Amino acid sequence: MSSYDDNELRRRKTAPTHVGGTDLISCRTGVPTDMEGYAADMHRTKSREEREEEAAKLHLLPSIPTWKREKERQARKVRKHHFQRGRYWLGLRTDARIKQHHYGSEQLLWSRIRAVMQEPFSEFLGVLVFTLVQQGGLAQATLGADASGAPGGEGYGVWLTIPFCTGIGVLLGVYIAGDSGSYLNPAITFANCLFRGLPWRSFPILMFAQTLGAFIGTGITGGALLAPPASQATAPIFTSFPQTFSSRTSQFFSVVQRTAIMQCVVVALKDDYNLGQKSSPGGSTNFPMNLFFLFFALTASNGWQTAGQANPALDLGGRCMASVIGYPNAIWTLPYTFSGYPWIPIVVPFIGACFGAWLYDILIFTGVSPVNTPEMGVKKLYSPMLDWSNRRERLKQRKDPETAMP
Repeated sequence: MSSYDDNELRRRKTAPTHVGGTDLISCRTGVPTDMEGYAADMHRTKSREEREEEAAKLHLLPSIPTWKREKERQARKVRKHHFQRGRYWLGLRTDARIKQHHYGSEQLLWSRIRAVMQEPFSEFLGVLVFTLVQQGGLAQATLGADASGAPGGEGYGVWLTIPFCTGIGVLLGVYIAGDSGSYLNPAITFANCLFRGLPWRSFPILMFAQTLGAFIGTGITGGALLAPPASQATAPIFTSFPQTFSSRTSQFFSVVQRTAIMQCVVVALKDDYNLGQKSSPGGSTNFPMNLFFLFFALTASNGWQTAGQANPALDLGGRCMASVIGYPNAIWTLPYTFSGYPWIPIVVPFIGACFGAWLYDILIFTGVSPVNTPEMGVKKLYSPMLDWSNRRERLKQRKDPETAMP
């Protein structure tokens, strides 16, 4: 793109607009054609206020009074302040970029709500799509395995359908939810709060959004199937059940192993300095595709004993919706196998995810982590008074008008 000095701009600004029957004014933009390149360059490199001032000087736009420009700037600052204050009270990051893609959208009520709740809304929709795809694969493999009308007469689904649908469901869900640090799983959210600085106050609302997405997705799947409730026949479509031969100990370690591998690979994919060389900022650009291979491998290699469950939101939301649509209480107590099993897929993934993140940090990670602090972060366990003192100091700073957060 060409550059222009002041003399050239002054000469072209005062040049005639019509010479020899040729119109020098662009019909597309209404500005001199030889200045369109400069205007495009100015649009890319300068802020909005600077562009308006430059355009006014070049008579491309009517001059805006200084007081009016300052008033608009203050109004935008106040609107941003209200956005960040709402996010602060919800426990979300106040330094996150607010997505506003067109001027004036912040004037609409729903646009303001969406700007404040962008991470919970993203997680809800991502988990909803993930649930529909995964449970659709489970339903097809369970109900259509012996369908004689299928092509080839071998049914509409085989066991390999389940790993494929699990991986593709995660792929599509992460594409929708984006890089919020939660990745459709409360166990990953919890581990990232502990090891990667995700705000602890955001954990409840993110987990609620994820569980609600699984709850609604299970209801949609149940409505689409219209199968009669039977805890031992169709309930495994909506939630996980163990094999009858597995002991409580083997169930525990099966879930810990699966979630530890999951979290270890997730933090490795997001490590900018993994493999001794700097990758693209924020990890690999193929992160969703890598998650497809990860969950396909986990479900295919470790998905039999406890149905491959590694997501507390899917299990809890699925069981709640299964109870709502008429399944018996056996989906919670499981008297025919092991009483009290549901706590394993709901609670144990948090333990496995934290162990996987700790293992990666202690052996490989060199960034900011509790492991890379004096005494490897153990000091926080036996000196709670220090944390309480720091908290009182932070609260005092928030009450101070000079240091208060928005």
